[in-house]
Amino acid sequence: MKNFSPSKCVGRMKEIRSKGLRATIAEHGIVDLASIMVGVIIVGILSTGIVATVFVLIPWVQNEAAKQALDSVRTAEAAAYVSGADSSTGSQYLPLDQLAAGDWIQASDNILVGIDDEATCWAAISKSDTGTMFWAEDTSGETLVYEAGVSASSCVNLDTLAASDLSAPWVFADSGLRNQITSMLGLADGAELTLADAASIPNGSGGALDFMGVTSAAGLEKATGITEVPTIYGSSLVNSAGFDNITTVFFDLDLDGLSLTELDGFPALTSVGGDIRISSNDSLVSINGFEQLATVGGGVEISHNFKLSSIESFGALSTVGAGVHIENDWELSSITGFSALTTVQEIEIVGSTVLTSVNGFEALTTVETSIEIWGSYDSFSISGFQVLEDSAIYVDVQLSGGPATYATSAAELRAAAN
Repeated sequence: MKNFSPSKCVGRMKEIRSKGLRATIAEHGIVDLASIMVGVIIVGILSTGIVATVFVLIPWVQNEAAKQALDSVRTAEAAAYVSGADSSTGSQYLPLDQLAAGDWIQASDNILVGIDDEATCWAAISKSDTGTMFWAEDTSGETLVYEAGVSASSCVNLDTLAASDLSAPWVFADSGLRNQITSMLGLADGAELTLADAASIPNGSGGALDFMGVTSAAGLEKATGITEVPTIYGSSLVNSAGFDNITTVFFDLDLDGLSLTELDGFPALTSVGGDIRISSNDSLVSINGFEQLATVGGGVEISHNFKLSSIESFGALSTVGAGVHIENDWELSSITGFSALTTVQEIEIVGSTVLTSVNGFEALTTVETSIEIWGSYDSFSISGFQVLEDSAIYVDVQLSGGPATYATSAAELRAAAN
């Protein structure tokens, strides 16, 4: 051992490690410090014949790798935060699956990342192969040893975060949808799936999914990379769960024959290329979802939902390629949605004799053909349509129990119904 110098060995290891890291980052954009450093030790030390030293240094290397993983989280979160400055959501920190889906970092079963509800802070835990856990957060450059019940972050509960694990099973409510996901991942039907599989699916995925016959999409929300789907035919759905990350439906969105009472899903949906149909849902009482939906290439039809009493959604919808048809919803008493819609071919609100108010359509400026509205003669008011251009349009307001009213302008429409 007379030629062995620990300081020289460690120095050489750092030199090789630095070169290895730069090469790895240049090629992949990610760091696998454990593999690099363990390889350095085995090559650099075993060649000297000092086998025992390996067992002293490997735990240190594993712990250093865990700490380095937290540095990678710091870098990824900073990059994601800066990148979001020009987006619609603004700058915000991201959970690990979204960091991985955006290629900011490589998903790992040994890294756990938590953010607060407003995505304004983060904390992360990294698990070393020695069993030691380290943690860090955005407000400090320190990396500390995690101790259950002792360590505390100003952002999230570290004990709760430590209990989460990407190796946990990825569970689906519908086996058919699950089999489509395993096929997407190149796995056999029935293959075990974990949350790490969900995190590995890249952004923009989902173009081959088919929801025909699927009873529930619950579980799909775990894959934040699945954001675009061709169509959604929901005749078999028993709830609207699982669609939390869907931003785009390329063709039609058809929710027909559902058994749910409240439709409040699709919080991220911004675009539907074809038609939206919400029809023949015998238990549906209210529609409150679709908060971000801005564009529908075809038309919007809400019909034959015999218990539907209110429509309070579609607040961001500004463009509809065809018409808005709300038909034969017998118990519909009020409409307060469609507040951002500016142009439409036609509007038809018919088939409800208990409709007492239409308070939506506040931004509507142009109706290309006609408006037809049925309502209750005794107590009916329209507070919407206030900026509708006073061009010649056909308007038919039929109030149950009284005469039909015909108008040729927006002004006459408002006068007739108040």
